[in-house]
Amino acid sequence: MQKEVTPFIPQTAPSYGHKEREAIDLYLQSNAWLTEFEKTIAFEQEIAKRATTTYASVVPNGTIALFLAFTALGIKKGDEVIVPNLTMIATPNAVQLAGGTPVFADVDSESLCLNPDEVARLITPRTKAVCHVSLGGRVGRMESLMELCREKGIPLVEDAAQAFGSSHRGKPVGSFGDIGIYSFTPHKIITTGQGGALVTNREDLYQAIERLKDFGRLQGGGDHHDHLGWNFKFTDLQAVLGLVQLENLDERIDKKREIFAHYQSQLTDVPGVTMLHTNLEETTPWFIEVFVEKPLALASFLKEQGIGTRPMYPAIHTQPIYAHIQGEFPVSTHAGAHGLWLPSSLSLTPSEITRICNAVKEFLRFV
Repeated sequence: MQKEVTPFIPQTAPSYGHKEREAIDLYLQSNAWLTEFEKTIAFEQEIAKRATTTYASVVPNGTIALFLAFTALGIKKGDEVIVPNLTMIATPNAVQLAGGTPVFADVDSESLCLNPDEVARLITPRTKAVCHVSLGGRVGRMESLMELCREKGIPLVEDAAQAFGSSHRGKPVGSFGDIGIYSFTPHKIITTGQGGALVTNREDLYQAIERLKDFGRLQGGGDHHDHLGWNFKFTDLQAVLGLVQLENLDERIDKKREIFAHYQSQLTDVPGVTMLHTNLEETTPWFIEVFVEKPLALASFLKEQGIGTRPMYPAIHTQPIYAHIQGEFPVSTHAGAHGLWLPSSLSLTPSEITRICNAVKEFLRFV
């Protein structure tokens, strides 16, 4: 008799279905141009509405969105941008792409977002922006950071790549700074394959972004260029996908919070496991993270049980390309060394979560 194979649970997978397929098929039947046009405009309008900002501009990915944010703010060689020491590598890389120098600040232990006290210590006359990262959809001490930036006259950029759908005190994450950015890669709350967006209330920044992403011209279709720019335009094909997914964004948010709550109920009181406090009234969790003494051993054990995981980002100063960075970063170092992302797909069922949590508990009994 053949042994029943237990289905593998991936750490993450994109969520889409027949509505997306039908919308794309209908769009293709319309003999459309595919590149950015009416659907892109509609998608931008919906993003701005969700962010409660005046303007939104969509681009090929979140890294490009960050680069455009820094460039629109005038970041250049010799300028410094303070970024968290615990983030996806795209955050500091985008600063360098714009010509600036990333300066790393430690994060606070409760949210793993920028610690404003550390930021204040690092500000110099060369500091031209601060970049807050909403890691895992959380916000941290946003008010303190905003107050500090206002006091110093320093622009605040929100890297909210993981936080579309999250809010803080009733205000959408991404709308607190001078510019906010989102990402729509396959493991985000909505996906357009690749894709990113910038949101702002400042017309000057919006106009700069629109020029920068379209060869340095403000109006498409012409060939007069009075600014340096690139081809960072979106496509209507992606926008069609995004518009369909926005229709059920609230359901997706509820599902993500439900998934986190299931994990929380089964792992919060387990000795050897730490989960970050997360306000599910406002936060839309991205990946489900746990902190354990031996994350790589746990990952190996779970893989043997047919469960996929992903190690948390290592602290940036431990990455080979940033090994020259000097300083002490105890919180980000600990989080990066002990964090593990468990399966976090929207398609997860309660029984799969129970299977995962039981496997985690089994591992901890033997370490």
